Amino acid sequence: ERIFTSPIPPSMSRHGLRSMTLWMMALPIVLSFSVPPIINVAWTAAIAFIYLGIDELGVQVEQPFRVIPMWQLCQLVQEDILEFALHPLEL
Repeated sequence: ERIFTSPIPPSMSRHGLRSMTLWMMALPIVLSFSVPPIINVAWTAAIAFIYLGIDELGVQVEQPFRVIPMWQLCQLVQEDILEFALHPLEL
């Protein structure tokens, strides 16, 4: 319960996202001097997809209980334990 209610500083995630956005906005400009336009678009899209995916994974790691269905998982385990207690395996 304490882990779930512990606040995460919003400035930490905002700073990372803003820095990444600035970097991704500058990337096509930097690449435009060295690669053809179609490759520039492809590289920028691929790198943006990868880095935004990593950022989203970081958000999910910060709040795992919103992503992982813990209540349902605990309920399923409890039902399995009760079933095993009522009907033990015969060896």
